[in-house]
Amino acid sequence: MRLQDMQQLISICEKEPDGVTINLQQLLTMAQSMSLPTLRHFVFELKHRVYQQEVVERLQVNGLAERVQTLCDKVSDVEKKTSLLF
Repeated sequence: MRLQDMQQLISICEKEPDGVTINLQQLLTMAQSMSLPTLRHFVFELKHRVYQQEVVERLQVNGLAERVQTLCDKVSDVEKKTSLLF
């Protein structure tokens, strides 16, 4: 396998939760599919689009998590202030 092809595969592999390593099984599956000309382009395109969508969704989820935390903090502040009134 050409180094350029392997680098392209690695760039679209899913990262493990540690954010540093990649899913080896996925890499091997994609490397095996490269020998199938009719599937290679389709697999690359599909994996890349799925990966891009996952990145967008992770960013949205992280943004929502921050908003929820902010709301929880505000509710906590309101509860503290109202407890002082009684």
